[in-house]
Amino acid sequence: MSKFLLPEALEPFRKRFEKHRLPVLKITTEASETARLTDSKFGGYPYLPASADYPLDEQGKPMTLLAQLNFAEMPPLPDFPEKGIVQFFVTNADSNSSIVILMGWIMTG
Repeated sequence: MSKFLLPEALEPFRKRFEKHRLPVLKITTEASETARLTDSKFGGYPYLPASADYPLDEQGKPMTLLAQLNFAEMPPLPDFPEKGIVQFFVTNADSNSSIVILMGWIMTG
């Protein structure tokens, strides 16, 4: 891995940071007129299998899709699947609590 940027004040701790460094992906976005339901995205409509219930918050209200990542569209990462979808849902802005639900689906075919 290449050397990473670090504020000068933290430079004395570089070896500690490097010891715990993990691979990452930089996520970039672009608008699409032809996005599929299973595509990676921020916001919008999530992919849900027919047998899945839409996630609800503590008050029984539908949660908001924060992000959906389709592993088949991403470069491989160690210890992550090569295909499947992971989703992050949050409560709506008018809620007093902040809940994140992580849902995952393995895509076949």
